[in-house]
Amino acid sequence: MMKKFLSSLLALTMILSLVIVPANATGGTDIGTGTGTGTGTSAATGSATLSITGATGKGGHAKVGDTLTFALTNPVVNDSSVKVISKNINPDSVTWKVDSAENNGSYEVTTTDAGKTLTVSYTAEIDYTKKDGLHNQGTGSVRISGSKSVTVDAAETISYTVNGEVSVSAEPDTGIKSGDTVKFTVNTDKLFCKKISSSKPDHGYDLTEGTDYTLSYAWTVNGTSVSDKTASIDVKLTTDKASEKQTVSCKVSATFKNDLTYKSNSLSAPKTVTVTNDKVNADAEFKAAIKQVTFNDRTYGISGPVYYLANEHNNLDKMTAVAPKGFTVTKTEYDESTKKLTVTGKKTEGNIDVTAEFKLSCTQVDPTVTINKPSGLTGSTVYVGSSYTFTPSFAESLYGSTSGVKYEWTVKGTDVKTSNSGNNYTVTPVAMRSIKPLSS
Repeated sequence: MMKKFLSSLLALTMILSLVIVPANATGGTDIGTGTGTGTGTSAATGSATLSITGATGKGGHAKVGDTLTFALTNPVVNDSSVKVISKNINPDSVTWKVDSAENNGSYEVTTTDAGKTLTVSYTAEIDYTKKDGLHNQGTGSVRISGSKSVTVDAAETISYTVNGEVSVSAEPDTGIKSGDTVKFTVNTDKLFCKKISSSKPDHGYDLTEGTDYTLSYAWTVNGTSVSDKTASIDVKLTTDKASEKQTVSCKVSATFKNDLTYKSNSLSAPKTVTVTNDKVNADAEFKAAIKQVTFNDRTYGISGPVYYLANEHNNLDKMTAVAPKGFTVTKTEYDESTKKLTVTGKKTEGNIDVTAEFKLSCTQVDPTVTINKPSGLTGSTVYVGSSYTFTPSFAESLYGSTSGVKYEWTVKGTDVKTSNSGNNYTVTPVAMRSIKPLSS
């Protein structure tokens, strides 16, 4: 019986000696720590490749709006004491952080990240199978950690520009009279707009009117804004001057559909036209042409003075301006208190009403007339048959001229001559004889 038991024990011993028992077969682990690699109790080290995808900026930079995705690939385990048969990254062991915040392996870049550098870090375990010698086999793991930086470009800014030039035309642009209505139109054929990104400041994108932007117009007439905001406006131009240059300007701005509040530059252009006033011109011509005024058939210069006798004072309002060529005088008014002479009339060409005002002084005079002795008269004796001419003298300057002066001659109270022209009186004495009747 004992012999049989020993035989069975020997057989079992032999069977057991044929079973391969791997090292740490019951879950032995090699856990390491480090940045990018790990060192475990069995001197195992590990590493993996950290890749970040989704960055769309130049040179691997990320941009606001990018979605970054993180991945660990290419696990490596180094253990000098064993042969590593296989290895893989345990997905359940991977943890991610962006800067100090926990992350699930995907990160959306926001405006708060613009211009910053993000640090993506991880921890993970690489599980591996190892072989020790020819037959001993087991498993192990190594903990790894690492990080990688991602630069985020500054936030992209978009700007818009209005380029080229504009011009303003007028219809009509010549021969404009005060009171005429003129159409002003802004031409934008040479205007163009661009969109410029801060990421490509040297490259602008051409925009299309109507699709990408609309134009608005602001008009001024001689520096004063008007309410009309269209590309063409009608303006009534007036002037109280004979001739005046007037300027109408338009400022063109753009509103961009992708950014309605964006304030871009604008383009402006002026149009200057000459406006004339026929009445002012005619008034000026009328005033320059009037040279004389008449009073009681006497003629004086338009600036005066007009001389009048005491008994003529009440007739000063009856003086009349002499109508110049090309004009008629319809009314002459004199205000003695202001010494203002107002003359109204019409310009024959164009039948234009005209008015002119003058400063005109009037002076009352009392002329003294002296009768000069004839040159042939000596003493007080006159001779029958001889002619004697009497000539008056007075201050002609008081009248401005002798035109309109009336001469009345009397001899012994009897009127002998009245003349509006010749200012002298000639007399030839004759003998007076008495004839007696013949007596019978």
